[in-house]
Amino acid sequence: MGQQLTTPLSLTLGHWQDVLSRARKESVEIRKKKWRTLCFSEWPALNTGWPRDGTFDLTTILQVKTRVFQPGPWGYPDQDPQALTGLIESILITHQPTWDDCQQLLQILLTTEERQRVLLEARKNVPGPDGRPTQLPNEIDEVFPLIRPTDWDINTAAGRERHRLYRQTLLAGLKGAGRRPTNLAKVRAVVQGLEETPAGFLERLMEAYRMYTPFDPQAQDREADIIMSFIGQSAPDIRTKLQRLEGLQGYTLRDLVKEAEKIFNKRETPEEKEERLRKLQEDRENVRDKKQNQELAKILATVVQGSEHRPGQTGNLGDKRRTRVERNQCAYCKEKGHWVKHCPKNPRRKPTPILPLEKGD
Repeated sequence: MGQQLTTPLSLTLGHWQDVLSRARKESVEIRKKKWRTLCFSEWPALNTGWPRDGTFDLTTILQVKTRVFQPGPWGYPDQDPQALTGLIESILITHQPTWDDCQQLLQILLTTEERQRVLLEARKNVPGPDGRPTQLPNEIDEVFPLIRPTDWDINTAAGRERHRLYRQTLLAGLKGAGRRPTNLAKVRAVVQGLEETPAGFLERLMEAYRMYTPFDPQAQDREADIIMSFIGQSAPDIRTKLQRLEGLQGYTLRDLVKEAEKIFNKRETPEEKEERLRKLQEDRENVRDKKQNQELAKILATVVQGSEHRPGQTGNLGDKRRTRVERNQCAYCKEKGHWVKHCPKNPRRKPTPILPLEKGD
């Protein structure tokens, strides 16, 4: 007790049910044997510093993830089964390998688990006399034997026909095994990048349909599904304009791609967009300044009109309260001894009338 050395790999294998539960939540199918092979043999070969006993170091894990999901022909083969299937298909067609050659080819390119899955799928697709897949074991073993046949002479017409039928069935098995479990969420997650061309986006979308669904995206009865995904998952500006097309129901997938290419090519450059936004900001500022000037002019006009209705007043009249005078002081000339109505200096004072005296009075 307590003397056994534990490693990250042994911990995951010892708690395999927890690993499976976490993988299922991520829609990932894993097997213990494959897990051990990846950790012990394949990931250390990626030259990322991955130890054979595994690690929980996040930096190392991210480096392995980057290599595994690297796009292009340098990525991890298991992440692109369609490419591997295409490679094997070209070899089967051009070189027409024998049964022994096919086994060697599968031995080199596939793991043990992958070979078993391919052979199982191939035996499900063995054609019967009517051309449809047969369920009879003797017919399956005759067309697609798991043990080396001794009577398949490549130099005879019958032997060549048996090899041709074997290669055809093997190819069907490769395509069936390379198809992952149906996961429409993975298909919906494929969206067009901001700088991605519509043609490139369509190619990725078709590849997602081939990889995560059992449907053939090039089949005529699936074109409507591809069209809906192409429109709904395009870039926002392209999607909006495609949805506004008149007679959209009559467009084929090829027509929509052409329309999307036109929209993509008419996009403004970053410099043009910056210039347009700058002019738009200037226009907004000019409108705001003009509105402020108009409001200020209205206020000034109101003040001027109010002044015109008060004759005799110009500018600031100061304190309008009257200066208080004393009891015997004139309010006009400010002299004492008389009031304003008797002020001799007040031009508005009426002179006291003098009555003429008649003679004899």
